[in-house]
Amino acid sequence: IEKIGIEVGNQPRETLKSFYNRQAQKPDLVTNLGMFGLNSAGLPCFSLVSNHKQYAYDGLRTEGFGITDNNELLYGEHKERDWKDFCSAYPMLIKGGNKVNITYATELSSKTKRTCVGYDNNNIYVICVDAPGATYAELQDLGISLGLQYLLNADGGNSTCMTCNGEE
Repeated sequence: IEKIGIEVGNQPRETLKSFYNRQAQKPDLVTNLGMFGLNSAGLPCFSLVSNHKQYAYDGLRTEGFGITDNNELLYGEHKERDWKDFCSAYPMLIKGGNKVNITYATELSSKTKRTCVGYDNNNIYVICVDAPGATYAELQDLGISLGLQYLLNADGGNSTCMTCNGEE
């Protein structure tokens, strides 16, 4: 991977195809991360940092993944360091190789389309589940079977999508 990053699309609600098309260096993979508010601005809920600029922070849901200036993807807390990019989880599914006992976001735990990001000691995984979807428990089982050390639920519902080399 040459670069991994979290970019904020043109608001409100730029499509992945539009985002891909306007990039000078075309990314191999584009997916939506961060659950967004239903306000007219379409900004994400919880915590989001892109290129060292904070776009959202609610002080409650602050654990997730950050990207350092050295292009490392790491689990962490929003305010624990100066992240280049950061997206909070809603919720974390696996931490330290173990399933998380999910105590929040249970209202969204039903089977639905989802985008998740995880990693093990050697690989980064982006998991995009299409219809009929997956539950948190099913994603935890998948992550454990893959040997993931960390897995976060990043998006869910009908907005979940991905492009690979510009194709959905």
